Amino acid sequence: LLEFYYSYLPVLYNKLMSDSWVLCWTGKEYYTLIRQIAEETGFKTQEPGCWIKSGGSTNVPKKNMISNWEMFLLFRKGEAQFNTPSLLAAISIPTVSAAQRIHQWEKPVELYDKLITAMCKPGTIFLSPFAGSGNCLISAAKAKMMPIGCDKSNKYIPEFYARLKNYTGITAQIDGI
Repeated sequence: LLEFYYSYLPVLYNKLMSDSWVLCWTGKEYYTLIRQIAEETGFKTQEPGCWIKSGGSTNVPKKNMISNWEMFLLFRKGEAQFNTPSLLAAISIPTVSAAQRIHQWEKPVELYDKLITAMCKPGTIFLSPFAGSGNCLISAAKAKMMPIGCDKSNKYIPEFYARLKNYTGITAQIDGI
């Protein structure tokens, strides 16, 4: 993941339109380093926010006590502004139930709805290099954006397309799977 930030944050900064946002999910152990990479690249950074995951769990329950939150970072290019008066630093939204989850680190569509509504504008491009379950892309489509996503693994794509159709009515063709 750090290799991605070192390699691609400079590319993103050069390719993004002025007044754009970047949303990154990270563990607390990487926050300082990722923020430093972003600032050296030219992004303006904000203090981190967190998603309070009611119903959250940990992958190592007998060793990890704190499992009910995840950190997010916001970077902006230019003078990007929120569409709302502000964005709360702590957002409390329930997790996706294990039975409905496509991806182990899945975030709910409702969480992305809140973030995308605060930062993004209809008609703009939304890029997710770690699309996973695709919930961020679903939220972007609901917000009338042009969602583009990829993921290291193809195994989530068929379930994501079924979910996309359920949420938006959009049917997509899956090539090469």
